Amino acid sequence: MPLDLTIAINFIHFYSFMQHSEKAVSYMEVVLFSYCLNTRYLLQVVDIASSNDIILEEDTSEIMPGEIDVIKSKELKVLVLCAGSGTSAQLANAINEGAQLAEVRVIANSGAYGAHYDIMGVYDLIILAPQVRSYYREMKVDAERLGIQIVATRGMEYIHLTKSPSKSLQFVLEHYQAV
Repeated sequence: MPLDLTIAINFIHFYSFMQHSEKAVSYMEVVLFSYCLNTRYLLQVVDIASSNDIILEEDTSEIMPGEIDVIKSKELKVLVLCAGSGTSAQLANAINEGAQLAEVRVIANSGAYGAHYDIMGVYDLIILAPQVRSYYREMKVDAERLGIQIVATRGMEYIHLTKSPSKSLQFVLEHYQAV
C-alpha cells in the first residue's frame, strides 16, 4: 500500500475515533495529495459508522480559461472571515496558492469576524467560514452598501476548499462572477 494512502487511512480511523457521535462521522471526505505521482486524488469514506469502504477517484476538475479572463485585467481582493482567523487563514492560503499556480491576480487575506468592519471596504469578495455563517444577513447589508460581494460556506464545502488550491480559486471566481 502506498505511504500516502496508509497515512490517509490512519487519519480517517483517528478522526472517526475522536468523534463523539457515530452520526457525526457517517459521511466524511478527505483530500489527499499524492506527491510521488503529482496527481490529486479524492479519498472518500462512504460510511464510517457501518463500513470501511474507501473509494479512490482522481480529481480532474480544473479552472476554465474563461473564468480567469475576468480578473486578468484587475486585482481581485478576497477577505475570508472566521471566528478567530485560524481557519480563515487556511482558506486564504489555499486561494493565494491557487492564484499563484494559475498566474492570476487574486489576493486573499484572513480575519476574525468583528475586526473586519474597518477593512471590508477594500475587498471585492468576502467569504464567511461556517462558524460565522449566521452573520450573513447582517453582513450582506453592509456589503451591498459598499458594493462588495459576500458568500457563506458550509462545513464540508469549506474543508474541501482549504485542501484544494484550484477548487478554492474556482470557488472565488464563480462567486465573484455570480453577481
